[in-house]
Amino acid sequence: MTESLIAFDVLPVGRTSFCIEPAEIVASIPRVGGTKTPNIKRIENLAPDFVIANFEENTKEDVEALRDLGLNVWVTYPEKVDDTLSLLQDLQQLSDAPKSSHKMITDYKKFLAKPYPVTDTKVLIMIWKNPWMVVGQCTYPHNLVTFAGGCNACSENRYPVMTEDEIIGTKADILILPSEPYKFNQEDIIYWQKKMPGTLVIPFSGEDLFWSGHRSIKACHKLAQFFHKS
Repeated sequence: MTESLIAFDVLPVGRTSFCIEPAEIVASIPRVGGTKTPNIKRIENLAPDFVIANFEENTKEDVEALRDLGLNVWVTYPEKVDDTLSLLQDLQQLSDAPKSSHKMITDYKKFLAKPYPVTDTKVLIMIWKNPWMVVGQCTYPHNLVTFAGGCNACSENRYPVMTEDEIIGTKADILILPSEPYKFNQEDIIYWQKKMPGTLVIPFSGEDLFWSGHRSIKACHKLAQFFHKS
C-alpha cells in the first residue's frame, strides 16, 4: 500500500520495515516497526490522518490499540484481483490523492475488463520451506494466477502445508518459487528441478505475487507470459 500511495503522488508519514519499494523514496520515510511488531507510540506521534492495516498481516490487538488512541484504521483484505480496484478507489478517496491518480484507476478498470483466456496450465506457488507451504484457493495470489489464465494445482484453501510427495503428486506444469515471504534461492530451484523433472521451476518476485495494488497489472502480465506461449 505504501507503493500504491506513492504512485498516487501521496507520501506516507510512516511505513513498516517491510514497505521497501520504491527504495529511493521510502528510504526517507520513518519506519514504525514490522507488521507483527508495530511501534504504537511512534505511530501515534506521527499523527497520521489514517493508518492502513491488513487483516492477515496485522493483529486484532494492534488494530484495537491504534483505534483506542483515536486513530482512523483502515483494514484491507483483498482476496481477488477485482478487490484491488475498490481498494485503489478507497485509497484514492481516503488520501485525497491528486487527479494524477485517476489514470491508474482507469487503467485498472480496462485491465479487469479483459481477463486472459483460461488454460489448463497447472501452477503451484510455494511460500515456505520447513515445512513446505503453498498457495491454496481463496487467496489473492491464487486469484492472480487464475485471472492470468492459469490453474492452481492446490485444491485446498488458504496456505496449506504439503509434503514433498504431495507436491510432486500435484503434477504441476509450473512450480513458482517466490522471493517472499520465504526467499527461495538457486539451490531450491535446482532441488525441485531434480524432484520434478517434467515441471518448469521458476523464480518470481514475491512482491509481484503478494502485493495487491499498484503492481497488480504488471504481476498478472508477467504470469500470463508463462501460461500463453505463442
